[in-house]
Amino acid sequence: MKSFLAALTALAFSATAAQAAFIDFVADAAANPGGFPQGTVKTFGNISVAITANPNNPFLDDLFNSKPGGLGACITIATNSDFCDPKIAGNSDNIGVGESVTLDFGQKVDISNLSFNAVNHASLNNSPQTLLVNGVEWTFRNLLAAVLTGVSVLTLAYGGSNAAEFYVSSLTAVPLPAAAPLLFSGLAGLAFFGRRKRKTA
Repeated sequence: MKSFLAALTALAFSATAAQAAFIDFVADAAANPGGFPQGTVKTFGNISVAITANPNNPFLDDLFNSKPGGLGACITIATNSDFCDPKIAGNSDNIGVGESVTLDFGQKVDISNLSFNAVNHASLNNSPQTLLVNGVEWTFRNLLAAVLTGVSVLTLAYGGSNAAEFYVSSLTAVPLPAAAPLLFSGLAGLAFFGRRKRKTA
């Protein structure tokens, strides 16, 4: 019985791992730099994500001084969609004052390994500076180690008590039902096996 339960647990964990999607905006920016329309759906592994930005356009920023950017926001995109229009004051391609990006997964997922880069493209992952996650203040370094459970829509915004401009570099998303059917069927089988054993005894 113990070996069966151990095998079931291991199988459930392996199923969950197999369903995990690494959402890599740095790689996406390298392949497809520039702005893109609100509500664009991008697919990473088995996860599809609809991306919007406030106030206007989602933007993927590639390398600067050989350092990666990621997903940001742009008030107005220039005719060449690789750039935010420099004629607009404060029109940067990161997430700054009054700006946010929203990821709509269309299902509940667990989110982990959230990683961010700064306006100068240096890593923010050990930074005590802050951002807002669905309206709640987090430090970048605490968020890197966190697991956000049961999230269907994730909004990452500039803000908090020690706010910093940022790009979203990457994250991992796991659909909640990934291991559930397997686990439930296994537990049902375990209960049935236990009842048969008691009757036989």
